[in-house]
Amino acid sequence: MTRLEQFVTDKLLVHISPRSPSDISLWRLATRLGVEVHLNPIPTHLFGPENGPMIILDSRLPEPEQREALAHELCHFVAHAGNQLTLAEMMTAPDEAKATRMSMYLLCPTDILSAALDGVPFADDAEVVTFIASEFNIPLATAKQRLRLFRTEHRKAPQLGLDYDMVWEHPGTGRRIYFKNGHLACSH
Repeated sequence: MTRLEQFVTDKLLVHISPRSPSDISLWRLATRLGVEVHLNPIPTHLFGPENGPMIILDSRLPEPEQREALAHELCHFVAHAGNQLTLAEMMTAPDEAKATRMSMYLLCPTDILSAALDGVPFADDAEVVTFIASEFNIPLATAKQRLRLFRTEHRKAPQLGLDYDMVWEHPGTGRRIYFKNGHLACSH
């Protein structure tokens, strides 16, 4: 588990203790965090905490996009300080990227995603992405990003005989270079 995913678990998921995709209730989470959420036909935004934190959620969005937007704003609420409306874009870009990644962990916690994918046969990645989007009620683009993140963070270590037949470890850095049939296979 990455530090950012642990942060999401400790600051957000702990309030709702989900065991399945249907347990990930963002409205209940907002209530438990003391954040008011209102649906209005205007772009989504987090306000506060002057009169208490409040999220205006764009009512024109389909439900998967509303869930994604709400998750994103809840992540801003727990992780970032200051009014993003008054900051230059170059100052907010790192916070936006962080909130986007955090929202993927919130919408699709790794343990629940792993359990949902375990043992289910898929013909191709498009089928996996469609399954994730449907199961977790998120946009297809988000499901695709989450699958890529899941695979990147949970790659298995190279296995002797299968992925490589020789390894060289740099004595100073400890970096390993793996070879298969005399050719570079990968490095870690």
